[in-house]
Amino acid sequence: MKKMVKGEITVFLSLVFLLLLTLVGALLESASIQLAKNERRADAGRAVESAFAEYQKDLLERYGIFAIEGSYESGTMSEENILNRLSFYGAENIETEIAAIRYLTDQNGKEFLRQAVEYEKMKTGAAAIENLTGKVSEWKEQELKANEYGKENIETSKELDQMLESEKEELPAENNPLADIVDIQAQALLNLVSPEGFTLSSKAVKSEETVSNRKLRQGYGTMKEKDNGAGDTIFFNLYLIDKFGNAANKKKNTVLDYEMEYLLGGKASDKDNLEYVIGRIRIFRFAVNYGYLLTDKDMQMEVDTLATTLSAVFLSPEIGPVIKH
Repeated sequence: MKKMVKGEITVFLSLVFLLLLTLVGALLESASIQLAKNERRADAGRAVESAFAEYQKDLLERYGIFAIEGSYESGTMSEENILNRLSFYGAENIETEIAAIRYLTDQNGKEFLRQAVEYEKMKTGAAAIENLTGKVSEWKEQELKANEYGKENIETSKELDQMLESEKEELPAENNPLADIVDIQAQALLNLVSPEGFTLSSKAVKSEETVSNRKLRQGYGTMKEKDNGAGDTIFFNLYLIDKFGNAANKKKNTVLDYEMEYLLGGKASDKDNLEYVIGRIRIFRFAVNYGYLLTDKDMQMEVDTLATTLSAVFLSPEIGPVIKH
């Protein structure tokens, strides 16, 4: 006689086994999906790295500035070009978009300034500006004095010109220092200070094509921002001196020969920029020299004597102070 056995336990184990199979299947499917996601993330990461690897080589090697040339030598800047490069490098089946973009010209060149400062910090080190930091206030004070003396000089020159014009016929023909001053003022300052054999550059740029005059693209999105440090201005000035040429030390293969003069003057031609810088140097030199002459007693006596003599020629003693200055 066969013994009857109930089957509740078998059914229970079957249900548990089914649940275990379902769980294992779900875990395998989840792992498969996660693996696929990781592979796509890796593909996207490699695509981004590959796209950034196509940085503008000349800009980095010559100026230490990292940037992507978004037109890819097509002449037309387009974000679609960058997305196409991402697809080319393995992100073709991934939905991609650019969340943020920053141009070197955004916010008056803030990104260019940041990279230039970081480059110079790595190259020169913080110790390079220790002796310069304390002189910034002195330079600013010197500039204020120079501008003040420059304004005084302009007013005095106007008075002297008017006086010379009205009394031109009564001036002595020989040994007249005022006539020499008139001759010097009539000459171009550039001709007076240029060394022998100096060849003036005739290079120029089209003003409408410069960053300050043409319409610029604007970036968007948010990126990590870094506040400017106390010595960033000095580092940036050191960077400019390091990377850009000038009339005395020109760089090769440049649009303008006098690059530093262009940065200071902002004119379209090398000639105009050089004249501007020479004029500024003249004002600074004038301030220093004029300040010294005011403290030199011997020179003051000579000038007083000469001014008295010349004012007597005009029969106008009251114009002595004008002639003196």
